[in-house]
Amino acid sequence: MRSPITSSGPSTALFLLISLTLILTACKPPADRPATSGDTSLRLTATLVDQPALGPAPLVVTLTDEGGEPIAGAAVEVVGDMTHAGMQPVIRTAVESEAGTYRADDFTFTMAGDWIITVTATTDDGRRVVGELLTTVPGR
Repeated sequence: MRSPITSSGPSTALFLLISLTLILTACKPPADRPATSGDTSLRLTATLVDQPALGPAPLVVTLTDEGGEPIAGAAVEVVGDMTHAGMQPVIRTAVESEAGTYRADDFTFTMAGDWIITVTATTDDGRRVVGELLTTVPGR
C-alpha cells in the first residue's frame, strides 16, 4: 500500500503565494485604457472630465474622421457596466455640445470597483464605431 505524498515545506508555501498573486493580478483590468473597433474611417475618444469617483462622472466623447475633422450629428450612447455580474448598467445618451463633441453629463458611477464604459457612435450616414474605456472607481 502506498502512502500519500505530502509536503508543507517552504517550496509549497512559495508556490501557493505566487499562484495566488498571479490569479489576483489577472482579475483586475488595466488602468484607464481606451480601445476602439468598427469603422476605421472614424476616430472616437471617450474621456472622463474628472477622476473616477462615486456619483456624477461627466464624460466627453469626441468623434472625428481619419483626417481629424469633427463629425456632427451622430447618435452617441454610453453604457457603463462593472466587470462582475449582478448590477444594473448605467445607460446614457451623449448630447452634441459642438461639432464632433458629445457630452454625457448625467453619467453616474453607482458603485466602487472596476468599470467598463462602452461608447457607441453611429453617424447620420450609418457608419458605426465603438470605443471602450476601462477604469476603476475607488471606494470612499
